[in-house]
Amino acid sequence: MSQKKSSKRYAEIQNLLTLYAQEANEWAQFSQRETRLTAPYFVQTLVLGWLKNKKASLNELAHAAQDLGLQITGSALQERMDQPALLLLAGVLHLALKQLRKACPLPLNLLAPFGGIYISDSSQIALPQALAALFQGNKGNSMLKLQVVWDVSAWQSGSAGGARRQNA
Repeated sequence: MSQKKSSKRYAEIQNLLTLYAQEANEWAQFSQRETRLTAPYFVQTLVLGWLKNKKASLNELAHAAQDLGLQITGSALQERMDQPALLLLAGVLHLALKQLRKACPLPLNLLAPFGGIYISDSSQIALPQALAALFQGNKGNSMLKLQVVWDVSAWQSGSAGGARRQNA
Protein backbone atom coordinates (compact mmCIF):
# COMPACT_ATOMS: atom_id res chain seq x y z
CA MET A 1 0.00 0.00 0.00
CA SER A 2 1.39 3.41 -0.92
CA GLN A 3 2.16 5.94 1.79
CA LYS A 4 -0.63 8.21 0.53
CA LYS A 5 -3.21 5.39 0.73
CA SER A 6 -1.84 4.32 4.11
CA SER A 7 -2.17 7.87 5.48
CA LYS A 8 -5.72 8.09 4.15
CA ARG A 9 -6.64 4.74 5.75
CA TYR A 10 -5.09 5.87 9.06
CA ALA A 11 -7.17 9.07 8.97
CA GLU A 12 -10.34 7.06 8.24
CA ILE A 13 -9.66 4.75 11.19
CA GLN A 14 -8.95 7.75 13.41
CA ASN A 15 -12.26 9.38 12.39
CA LEU A 16 -14.24 6.19 13.02
CA LEU A 17 -12.62 5.74 16.42
CA THR A 18 -13.54 9.33 17.29
CA LEU A 19 -17.18 8.86 16.31
CA TYR A 20 -17.51 5.50 18.05
CA ALA A 21 -15.76 6.75 21.21
CA GLN A 22 -18.03 9.80 21.43
CA GLU A 23 -21.13 7.65 21.08
CA ALA A 24 -19.94 4.96 23.50
CA ASN A 25 -18.89 7.60 26.04
CA GLU A 26 -22.51 8.71 26.37
CA TRP A 27 -23.31 5.56 28.34
CA ALA A 28 -19.82 4.45 29.49
CA GLN A 29 -19.19 7.90 31.01
CA PHE A 30 -15.43 7.61 30.67
CA SER A 31 -14.97 11.38 30.44
CA GLN A 32 -17.68 13.32 32.22
CA ARG A 33 -15.82 16.62 32.52
CA GLU A 34 -13.45 18.67 30.41
CA THR A 35 -10.07 16.97 30.41
CA ARG A 36 -7.20 16.53 27.99
CA LEU A 37 -7.69 12.77 27.89
CA THR A 38 -11.12 12.62 26.29
CA ALA A 39 -12.80 9.37 25.31
CA PRO A 40 -11.75 9.74 21.63
CA TYR A 41 -8.12 10.44 22.56
CA PHE A 42 -8.08 7.48 24.97
CA VAL A 43 -9.49 5.07 22.38
CA GLN A 44 -7.24 6.36 19.59
CA THR A 45 -4.19 6.17 21.84
CA LEU A 46 -4.80 2.54 22.74
CA VAL A 47 -6.05 1.24 19.41
CA LEU A 48 -3.58 3.07 17.17
CA GLY A 49 -0.74 2.52 19.64
CA TRP A 50 -1.40 -1.22 19.79
CA LEU A 51 -1.85 -1.41 16.03
CA LYS A 52 1.63 0.04 15.73
CA ASN A 53 3.09 -2.27 18.40
CA LYS A 54 0.89 -4.99 19.90
CA LYS A 55 3.16 -5.22 22.96
CA ALA A 56 3.40 -1.47 23.57
CA SER A 57 4.01 -0.45 27.16
CA LEU A 58 2.10 2.37 28.81
CA ASN A 59 5.01 4.72 28.08
CA GLU A 60 5.00 3.68 24.42
CA LEU A 61 1.26 4.30 24.33
CA ALA A 62 1.91 7.74 25.82
CA HIS A 63 4.24 8.39 22.86
CA ALA A 64 1.42 7.30 20.53
CA ALA A 65 -0.75 9.91 22.25
CA GLN A 66 1.90 12.52 21.43
CA ASP A 67 1.48 11.61 17.75
CA LEU A 68 -2.17 12.62 18.22
CA GLY A 69 -1.15 15.93 19.79
CA LEU A 70 -1.83 14.89 23.38
CA GLN A 71 0.85 15.27 26.05
CA ILE A 72 0.27 12.50 28.61
CA THR A 73 2.36 10.13 30.68
CA GLY A 74 2.16 6.37 30.97
CA SER A 75 1.11 6.71 34.62
CA ALA A 76 -1.75 9.04 33.62
CA LEU A 77 -2.94 6.40 31.15
CA GLN A 78 -2.68 3.76 33.87
CA GLU A 79 -4.89 5.84 36.18
CA ARG A 80 -7.64 5.86 33.55
CA MET A 81 -7.58 2.07 33.03
CA ASP A 82 -10.71 1.37 35.04
CA GLN A 83 -14.26 0.08 34.63
CA PRO A 84 -15.51 3.10 32.60
CA ALA A 85 -12.52 2.63 30.26
CA LEU A 86 -13.44 -1.03 29.84
CA LEU A 87 -17.06 -0.10 29.10
CA LEU A 88 -15.88 2.54 26.63
CA LEU A 89 -13.69 0.08 24.71
CA ALA A 90 -16.45 -2.55 24.72
CA GLY A 91 -18.84 0.06 23.34
CA VAL A 92 -16.44 1.02 20.58
CA LEU A 93 -16.05 -2.65 19.63
CA HIS A 94 -19.84 -3.10 19.62
CA LEU A 95 -20.31 -0.10 17.31
CA ALA A 96 -17.54 -1.29 14.97
CA LEU A 97 -19.09 -4.76 14.71
CA LYS A 98 -22.50 -3.23 14.11
CA GLN A 99 -21.05 -1.26 11.19
CA LEU A 100 -19.33 -4.40 9.87
CA ARG A 101 -22.67 -6.22 9.86
CA LYS A 102 -24.17 -3.47 7.68
CA ALA A 103 -21.16 -3.32 5.34
CA CYS A 104 -20.73 -7.09 4.84
CA PRO A 105 -24.13 -8.79 4.93
CA LEU A 106 -24.36 -12.57 4.71
CA PRO A 107 -26.61 -14.26 2.07
CA LEU A 108 -29.12 -15.41 4.70
CA ASN A 109 -31.38 -17.08 2.13
CA LEU A 110 -28.57 -19.49 1.19
CA LEU A 111 -27.74 -20.16 4.83
CA ALA A 112 -31.34 -20.80 5.98
CA PRO A 113 -31.03 -24.64 5.85
CA PHE A 114 -28.35 -24.53 8.53
CA GLY A 115 -29.22 -24.33 12.21
CA GLY A 116 -26.44 -21.82 12.74
CA ILE A 117 -23.00 -20.78 11.62
CA TYR A 118 -20.62 -20.84 14.55
CA ILE A 119 -17.23 -19.30 14.93
CA SER A 120 -15.39 -20.16 18.12
CA ASP A 121 -12.22 -18.71 19.54
CA SER A 122 -10.26 -18.99 22.74
CA SER A 123 -7.60 -16.38 23.33
CA GLN A 124 -5.43 -15.28 26.23
CA ILE A 125 -4.59 -11.61 26.20
CA ALA A 126 -1.95 -10.05 28.44
CA LEU A 127 -3.18 -6.74 29.83
CA PRO A 128 -1.38 -3.82 31.48
CA GLN A 129 -0.64 -4.48 35.15
CA ALA A 130 -2.92 -1.56 36.03
CA LEU A 131 -5.88 -3.83 35.21
CA ALA A 132 -4.79 -6.66 37.54
CA ALA A 133 -7.54 -5.83 40.05
CA LEU A 134 -10.20 -6.26 37.35
CA PHE A 135 -8.54 -9.09 35.36
CA GLN A 136 -6.38 -11.21 37.63
CA GLY A 137 -4.29 -13.74 35.77
CA ASN A 138 -1.92 -16.37 37.06
CA LYS A 139 1.17 -15.38 39.07
CA GLY A 140 -0.32 -11.96 39.88
CA ASN A 141 -0.25 -10.68 36.32
CA SER A 142 -3.14 -9.10 34.45
CA MET A 143 -4.70 -11.48 31.94
CA LEU A 144 -7.94 -11.91 30.06
CA LYS A 145 -8.98 -15.33 28.84
CA LEU A 146 -11.65 -14.88 26.25
CA GLN A 147 -13.71 -17.80 25.00
CA VAL A 148 -16.32 -16.86 22.45
CA VAL A 149 -18.77 -18.89 20.40
CA TRP A 150 -20.43 -16.65 17.86
CA ASP A 151 -23.53 -17.61 15.87
CA VAL A 152 -22.89 -15.43 12.84
CA SER A 153 -26.27 -16.16 11.27
CA ALA A 154 -28.15 -14.93 14.37
CA TRP A 155 -25.93 -11.86 14.63
CA GLN A 156 -26.39 -11.06 10.94
CA SER A 157 -30.18 -11.28 11.11
CA GLY A 158 -30.16 -8.84 14.02
CA SER A 159 -31.55 -11.24 16.61
CA ALA A 160 -30.17 -11.30 20.11
CA GLY A 161 -27.71 -13.97 21.11
CA GLY A 162 -25.30 -13.64 18.23
CA ALA A 163 -22.49 -14.21 20.69
CA ARG A 164 -22.54 -16.03 23.98
CA ARG A 165 -20.18 -16.33 26.87
CA GLN A 166 -18.81 -19.70 27.89
CA ASN A 167 -17.30 -20.32 31.29
CA ALA A 168 -13.76 -21.65 31.18
